[in-house]
Amino acid sequence: MTDPRRLERETRRLEYELGVATKQLPFLRALVEGTSDLLALVDCDGVILEYNRAFAEALEATLPPSNDRTKTIFSLFHGQEGDEHPLLGPADLEAALLSATRLYGQIANSRREVEVVLSPTMALTTPLVILSARPLDEAGLRRRELHAAERRVEELKHNLLQQRSRERDARHEALSVLAGTLAHDLNNSLSVVFGSLELLHEAMKDHPALDLLEHIFDGLTATGELANRLGTFSKGATVILRSFHLQPWLTVMLKVLENSQPTTIRFFAPEDEAWIDADEAQLTQVLVNLITNAFQAAVGPPEIEVHLRADVADDAPDGAKTWWRIDILDRGPGIPTAMLERVFEPFVTTKPSGSGLGLASCASIIKAHRGSIRASHREGGGLIVSIKLPQNEGVAARTPAPQAARRSHEFGTIKKDEALSGVDVLIMDDDPLVLQTVERILMASGARTYTAAEGEAAIEIHARLSAKGVRPIFLCDLNVKAGLDGVSTVRRLLDRDPGVIAIACSGYSVKQVATTHQSFGFHAYLAKPFTASELVETVLKVCPASPDE
Repeated sequence: MTDPRRLERETRRLEYELGVATKQLPFLRALVEGTSDLLALVDCDGVILEYNRAFAEALEATLPPSNDRTKTIFSLFHGQEGDEHPLLGPADLEAALLSATRLYGQIANSRREVEVVLSPTMALTTPLVILSARPLDEAGLRRRELHAAERRVEELKHNLLQQRSRERDARHEALSVLAGTLAHDLNNSLSVVFGSLELLHEAMKDHPALDLLEHIFDGLTATGELANRLGTFSKGATVILRSFHLQPWLTVMLKVLENSQPTTIRFFAPEDEAWIDADEAQLTQVLVNLITNAFQAAVGPPEIEVHLRADVADDAPDGAKTWWRIDILDRGPGIPTAMLERVFEPFVTTKPSGSGLGLASCASIIKAHRGSIRASHREGGGLIVSIKLPQNEGVAARTPAPQAARRSHEFGTIKKDEALSGVDVLIMDDDPLVLQTVERILMASGARTYTAAEGEAAIEIHARLSAKGVRPIFLCDLNVKAGLDGVSTVRRLLDRDPGVIAIACSGYSVKQVATTHQSFGFHAYLAKPFTASELVETVLKVCPASPDE
């Protein structure tokens, strides 16, 4: 029930305020009418509700009747010639409801330059805008010039950032093409050298120079790792996603790395299980690279910390864990602030003997995992490298990923003793040295070989062999500089004979074929550089039956 005495007090208060306002009204009206400024009250649609004498005189020719709501304030002013935007518009009025907006222009149908200020007023229940305009004096002209200069500076800053971004992308693309070409040529040459060295190793059993041969092989393995980094940077990492548990993987890997170097690595992890969809072998490469960098950066006894923690996106619901973040902290000299943003670009390095490809490869791998990597200063000195990876989406089964087989390029035993006896292999490669080396390796294992430099020649040879009842295994390079490439050749062979068995090999990082070669009609994929034993084992795996059967 309403208190009558409370209502009476409220009524007396309102009557008092009305009396005060009534007494002030003549003074306020005289003030508004006496000013030389153009003043008007405008609603949210731009309709003029009230205006003073100066406003009426300045806009007499274009001022609409008081009952005309079709002509709004927007038609009474226009901007300077060459302005990109009109002086007044609905967007300006909307902005004025939030904060005062200053504009410059001319009164319509006149040459009077004015400075217009829109100011919101929330004194009434309906939001209104008070519009005032005054002729530009010397100070107003300077303000307008300053305003135009500020807009121009902001525009130039924006254009400069866009131009730098385009230049960075173009430079990155050019370097990618160069890196891909270098990786391809290196991998081709290394395949020839690896295969030839392994054949020589087999021929030099018990020779005193074998140790020197193995030393050469080890040196070339490092070159193969460089080619792998070039390929990863060029085309991005080839990732095969599996769901696995981060905590045990990090625990084991960090213990291995700790035992391999005189350092102590402290690992901090949450109790919650951290599952991600990732390529374990690729992430291992990233972790080894970053921990090695942290160890080498130490100026005293290495102090390395690794933190695993949950992170959330800005637009994630409360409590939702959308990312897992791995922070690697060291106490080295750090990286100059100017280089922090560029440290993951190719050929950028702070090491005198660095290649500038290690961190670029890491960034490429993390990007392929739909993650991010960044570097920042560590409080007290040192560097923090932070990796963010999306949490497991539940698509893959939550089982530990099998340990990926790491190609060490150690000497293997070529399967001689007629291991490929009775097997026909059609080899296609546009590099004569690779073609000759592969043929020698397969012939040494008892295979019958046929060679072609490009797809059309390979199809012709395959047709002649098929007419004789011979169905060779087709081993082809994917990239051919002049002629039909490997994928197109296999597609045409399968159209003629759906039973064709094909092996793809390439010196490029070809993601689609490497990860899903079956969908392209291949039975296996062999990445260059490969050793002789790897080549023979791959051919044996795809043989439809044992040669003796």
